[in-house]
Amino acid sequence: MYVISDQRRHRVVGFPALDADVLGQSLLPPAALGHLSFPAGLCLDASRRLHIADAANHRIVTFALDTATWTTFGAGQLTTPRDVAVDPDGRIYAVDSRQILRVDAEDGSGAVAMPGLVDQQRPIAIAVDCAGRVFIVDATSEGLWFTADDGGTWTPLALPDADNPSRPVSISARQAGGVLVCDLANRRIVAVDADGTATIVIDEDDGLFLPMFAQEDGPGITVLDAGPEWVRRFLPVGTRYVAADFIRGPRPDGTLRFGKPSGLAIGAASC
Repeated sequence: MYVISDQRRHRVVGFPALDADVLGQSLLPPAALGHLSFPAGLCLDASRRLHIADAANHRIVTFALDTATWTTFGAGQLTTPRDVAVDPDGRIYAVDSRQILRVDAEDGSGAVAMPGLVDQQRPIAIAVDCAGRVFIVDATSEGLWFTADDGGTWTPLALPDADNPSRPVSISARQAGGVLVCDLANRRIVAVDADGTATIVIDEDDGLFLPMFAQEDGPGITVLDAGPEWVRRFLPVGTRYVAADFIRGPRPDGTLRFGKPSGLAIGAASC
């Protein structure tokens, strides 16, 4: 299953497969919860709960796939949540303005701000790997940081040198630890191993235009590319990743499957 947040149409849409002709299904909250408004980052956890950063409604919305039930939290606590992640213990993390809120309870109560960030930092994306380390993209420094002690200390991570200054825009957890990073300025995807080693795995020579989000997908990597507005999977062939199947944004008749794609979640356990 592939889930895309479509900001222009204020919805989240699910696709059962990467197929240009597949039909998508909008996932809409019940009327009692109100419509989504500029949904941003997504996270599908091991319990098959889809978490949505519902930015303009100042909340996190959760949809349980197995029971088709919706819940929400954060109203009155969040300003403009941009991204959401879940750790191995089921705790939810929301990126909001210049802070990160962590929610330990399933009902969304008791949110606490993670310590350690300075006033100049502005987190815009978050991921938690299988070791429980929290990684963020900081828009102020245009860099990556991580903490292994719940915010007690934050350590910077360097990306490989490139022609342009790096501009990371999103981050996702890797299955074996570490993260994948989309560097928009250099049109590349960087894999950061559990030990901090950074390697370029896909770049514009492989067919990237404006990579906004990348997620491991079985042996491959699936990318939300805002240039052609498609979601495309790259499969490993030798030492490279080769472009394979995709969901095209534009249909053959010129209409669009989604307006402004901004977030992606894959499978039953993508974070």
